This record gives sequence, structure tokens and C-alpha cells, in this order.
Amino acid sequence: MVVMFTQWKKANPGQTVPLVMFATTANALLWLWTSAGVAVEVLFQLIPWALGWMDTIDIGLSRTLFAWTLHPIVYFWLIPAYTAFYVFVPKQAGSYLFSEEAARMAFIVLVVFSLPIGMHHLYMDPEQAKGWKLLHGLGTFIVALPTLVTGFTVIASLEIARRLRGGKGLFGWIGSLPWGNPMVLSVILSLIMLIFGGFGGIVNATYAMNAMIHNNSSLAASGSYFVHIP
Repeated sequence: MVVMFTQWKKANPGQTVPLVMFATTANALLWLWTSAGVAVEVLFQLIPWALGWMDTIDIGLSRTLFAWTLHPIVYFWLIPAYTAFYVFVPKQAGSYLFSEEAARMAFIVLVVFSLPIGMHHLYMDPEQAKGWKLLHGLGTFIVALPTLVTGFTVIASLEIARRLRGGKGLFGWIGSLPWGNPMVLSVILSLIMLIFGGFGGIVNATYAMNAMIHNNSSLAASGSYFVHIP
């Protein structure tokens, strides 16, 4: 996808990359980066240990590398969903996207800030410095921004579509939505689910609440940072 993006830019100088290609390339960059964490863990820790070349595994480093991959994977499948929200739904509803600039901004923010924020899964781990935990917490809150932008942009696009077709009143346009269209209905239902998912993300970004519901069984309880297997 990155190669195709580059080729398209060369073949179409001065033109804006289509939103679908922009989003898919962003997802490819995200996947390339996030897979590096678990690759390093497997190649330089797990495989050498399995072959008997080393006696111990650094659990703190291993968990850090795994968290590097763990969280951005969420966005690896979320970005295609956002792409469908932005590209297909407005057309299916009979209108146009409210703001393509907002859509591109959402994808950029997702890629930039979702890459390093897996450490909020390690709030209780003693090998992580407090400063890094703070930065990861702030990054996790920032990632909520593209979700809010997506919700607003998609709902605004649906409202425009129905008002162009006679939807009246403050909420009258909602009743005129093409509820029988599976694409429109599925997106509306998924947006409702996304509200609950986003709320859970905010909870996990909050250090105190994270400690109660997510990291309460971390290695900090056992005090064991290394494992030795004869």
C-alpha cells in the first residue's frame, strides 16, 4: 500500500490522494510499526530462550515489547471501519462527507498517537518510569479525539443527507434515515457501540481506575521481574 501510494502520487502530481488510499496507507504504516514490537520479543527473547541459548527472559522488557504491539492492533481493524464510515455511508445515505479534511486529520492523529500508547497496559509494572506512564496516559486521552471527530462527521453527513431529502425539525431527519439500508443501519449501531468502547478507553487511560479494573493482577503484585527456567 505504501508503494502504491507513492506510485499514485508520481502519476498524479498536484492531486489529492483519494481518502480510501490515504486511510489504507495510514493503516499499513501503523501495522508495519506495531508488528515490530512483538517481532523483537520473539526473535531476541523467546526463540533464543526456546533454543536454550539463554536461561532467562527479561519479563519487564518482554511485556513492554508486547504492549508495543498489543494496543495499536486495536486500531489496525478500527481504521478500516472508520474508512467505511467516511467513504461508503454518506453515499449510501444519499449525500456527501461533511468534512474530508476532518477525516484525514482523524487518521493522522490515530497513527501518530496510537503507536506508542500501549504502555497504559503497564501502569502497575515497576520497570516503567513514572514520566513515561504520564506521557502514555496523555496520549491515550488524545486518541479519543479522532473518535469524537469521526462520530461528529458521520452524524453530520447523515443529517445533511436526510435534510436534502425533506427531513424537518431538530430531530425529524433521524426518522427519515434509510433504516432499511444495511450499510447505514450497521454504521449507526456500530457508532452506538463505539460510544461504550470509547468510554472504556477513557477508563483505562485514567491511572487510578485502570489500577482497579485492568492492571490489578500485574507483576507488581508478585514482585517477579525475571523468570528462570532450568
